[in-house]
Amino acid sequence: MQSLFERYPIVEITREITIEYAQIDAYSQGNLYGQPLPPGLSAPNMGKNDI
Repeated sequence: MQSLFERYPIVEITREITIEYAQIDAYSQGNLYGQPLPPGLSAPNMGKNDI
């Protein structure tokens, strides 16, 4: 377990990170204002861990 912690450092969750996360989540659902999905594409059903 210790080697995993050393390999993948803990990152502080900041306001900027949550804003980016929300934008990616909204886009992946086809709900990001001003940035619709390209024509012919539908919103994929992504799990929260995949975002």
